[in-house]
Amino acid sequence: GASVSVPLFTGGLNRSRVAQALERANAAQINVEGQRRTVLQSVSSAYAQSASAKASVAAGQEGVRAASVAAEGVRQEAQVGLRTTLDVLNAELELRSAEVALASARRNEYVAQAQLLAAMGRLGGPNLDPAIDAYDPADNYNAIRNRGALPWDGLLETLDRVAAPAVTPAADAEDAPVDRQLKGEVVRTAPQG
Repeated sequence: GASVSVPLFTGGLNRSRVAQALERANAAQINVEGQRRTVLQSVSSAYAQSASAKASVAAGQEGVRAASVAAEGVRQEAQVGLRTTLDVLNAELELRSAEVALASARRNEYVAQAQLLAAMGRLGGPNLDPAIDAYDPADNYNAIRNRGALPWDGLLETLDRVAAPAVTPAADAEDAPVDRQLKGEVVRTAPQG
């Protein structure tokens, strides 16, 4: 014989689970949008820092050029007796300070460019050196998948797949008006070149 049991009254359990699943899907979509905004903010900030650092390098180069011309002028004036040795040393100190400032500006530019690459997700080995093999999680999974497995694990996985209910993806909800506006502004305000 066979017996079948069907609940006559669930007390709203099914409707509650559906509402719970919808709210979890909504929270997940809000988290995705929040992460997208965070990444956009990080990339924008890193791009601004990179542009600022590039301008600092250009200013530093002009400062070194000006200090070099000034130091050479003071040296020539000292040769004809118009300047003292102290004036020459001060001019050399100004030149060395400008060179140190330029080196610091170049360092800041490198760091800002690295931060920009990191914010864009491009600070990985293969992006920096094409000779480096990229890490592939699928290959790694296939290489270690059966370590420590028991002989009947494959049979159990197959049974689990057969008995499991089909998974259907949830329909993605339409973006809110503010999100559509922000996504449109991203395209219009993206840095060129």
